[in-house]
Amino acid sequence: MRPTVDHQKSDDDSGRIIYLGDVRRKRTGRTRAPDAEYIVAFALIAATAFGMWFVVLFKVAPERLLTYALFFIPLWVALTSTACLIAYWLEWRHGGVPALRSCLRRGVLAASVPVFNLAAAAAHFWSLPLAAVSLLLATVVEVALSRRSFVD
Repeated sequence: MRPTVDHQKSDDDSGRIIYLGDVRRKRTGRTRAPDAEYIVAFALIAATAFGMWFVVLFKVAPERLLTYALFFIPLWVALTSTACLIAYWLEWRHGGVPALRSCLRRGVLAASVPVFNLAAAAAHFWSLPLAAVSLLLATVVEVALSRRSFVD
């Protein structure tokens, strides 16, 4: 049973019970998005990675394995951070509270499928069934990880 709100003032407050409903959060004058710094960081990473990818695309000839790695790694980073930003924006736009962790996971999966297929095409073993399997695998991983996040 909850006591009345009008507490008697006394010098000895050792026996006083503080109810969580009575504790109010201190309001600040400024409100901001908690993920704003991370969103800006992802935008800067995407811009830098796309810049690196364009330099590699126009300046480096694909002759060895290292040049292929120089081509695909910045492309994967750029697509991952761009897809993360898009996933964050879409989740925010549809009225949800976007979680940066799930948006990053979706960005990694969305970027991994085309980069894997481009790497398979560069290695001359790409096929339509391989593309379907990679897309199906990414979908299964997303469903499994999103169900796990609902359980936790």
